[in-house]
Amino acid sequence: MEILFCFLDSSNLPPKSPGNQGNSSSSLCSLSSDSIPVCVLETPSLITLELTGPFCCEFPPNPTIRLPNLKTLALNLLHVDPYLMAKVVNSCPLLECLSMELIWGEHDELVVEISAPNLKSLNVTMSGYSEDCKFFIDAPKLEHVLLHGRFAFYHFVNNQTALIDADIGFCFSTMVDRKDYLTHLSTILQKISSVKTIHLLDNIGVLNSIDYVEASALKCFCNLTKLRITRVSLDYLKWESPIPEFLLAKLEVVEFKELDGDEDDLALLDYNLSKAKVLKELSVYVTYSDDNESDEEERERYELWKEFSFCKKLFRLSRPSTCEIKVFGEYISTSSSNFQYVSMVCRIDCFEKGETVYDMWCE
Repeated sequence: MEILFCFLDSSNLPPKSPGNQGNSSSSLCSLSSDSIPVCVLETPSLITLELTGPFCCEFPPNPTIRLPNLKTLALNLLHVDPYLMAKVVNSCPLLECLSMELIWGEHDELVVEISAPNLKSLNVTMSGYSEDCKFFIDAPKLEHVLLHGRFAFYHFVNNQTALIDADIGFCFSTMVDRKDYLTHLSTILQKISSVKTIHLLDNIGVLNSIDYVEASALKCFCNLTKLRITRVSLDYLKWESPIPEFLLAKLEVVEFKELDGDEDDLALLDYNLSKAKVLKELSVYVTYSDDNESDEEERERYELWKEFSFCKKLFRLSRPSTCEIKVFGEYISTSSSNFQYVSMVCRIDCFEKGETVYDMWCE
């Protein structure tokens, strides 16, 4: 049986409906922020536990924790004593999924020690103003890790040899203000270097080995075959080698999301294609925005034409013979397999409904 406990501000709770008193497979308990019951931590049959704020989460001193069957734990938008938070996590021998979205004040010190022998998924999002946040993680079976928000010190006790994918989305402004961030970032990358897929959210700069991390840390990525990048920050990008050649040479799948489709983006994609050796698929998600055009229909026509022009330029770039390029825009979805120098077949989502396929002729 799966039980979900969600603790919210009681002032925001909707009135309870007489006809909705429970569910056979799950139950929802909504309590005010100052009434967290001890029984939450003493329920051996509990499988899923979510504590959702925002509020200050206070447990009684030295609580007894009995959660032998808990597999999923979410601590979202909470301010909780780090010792108790670690105690809860470390008292769940079967824990497989841990998600923490934490808010920490400017002068608060956060040290969390996570020991979870069966943990497979770890999501940590840091908010607030504290620069003194440390996580010590002992999770030998970890397969998926997400680290977002403020930059913090993450120390993995062992190299994560079981890791499949990593999602890195640090706020870069919280990194460059620290004197020690280069060392910490290199350490993180070395510990997760067995990963097969890495997603960088507004963090392509971490791949600029000269400016940001030691090249030796990136060269440890022996199993990496897929790279996903969402948003490209021009302020932190070294254009001469935005992604090291030794990484591009082994990638089979590359995905870019939230591109503007301008000349800088084309130059970035051209660099990737020229350095790739075994690339099989390049996926590009592009969005144009013309705020200067007040007429909505004219704006849509302009954005449609810009997407089409972008596809035409992109498909004419040199690329490995094994590589297929796929483009997903607001109106156009197509691939290089549908393109020749005289024509391109693509799906166009019409302004009112997406149902027509056009054969568009290039000049």
